[in-house]
Amino acid sequence: DGDAASGDGIGLSTTVAGASVKLTLGETTDSTSAMSIAASMDFMGATIKAGNTDFDTTGTDDQGFVSVGYSVSGFNLGWNHYDMGDDSVTQIGASTSVGGLGVGISSADFEDANDQDHDAMGIHITGDLGGAWWAVDYINEDDGAGTETDSYALVIGTGF
Repeated sequence: DGDAASGDGIGLSTTVAGASVKLTLGETTDSTSAMSIAASMDFMGATIKAGNTDFDTTGTDDQGFVSVGYSVSGFNLGWNHYDMGDDSVTQIGASTSVGGLGVGISSADFEDANDQDHDAMGIHITGDLGGAWWAVDYINEDDGAGTETDSYALVIGTGF
């Protein structure tokens, strides 16, 4: 409307060739625009999602993602790649149930434009406490400079 950046946006949602597609156009506080598009579809048992955001400025890299998830007989696989222009993150994970517990593994690789790559892997175990749940996580991280750290977490939660 020409008076000031409102932050308000407009969106469109439709289905094209079996894919759910959403498109948004918005304005940031510094009067630049950002247009995003994302799509999701199931293909041969896999769920595929992809999206991109185009910032209308030369100082901000466009950002996008692609992810694929697949489940068969209680075994789940997932892969995700997130691109931030000069930097990117790739993740992969798998999970299943064993003896009533949820068990999963994950791995992530962060590629930094400044050659400060980070890698991490995790082992995750979850359980049900009736109206509550618990999770134990082990994470091993390599900061790319020769330093590895191990961390453990116990989380207990509930929902309504």
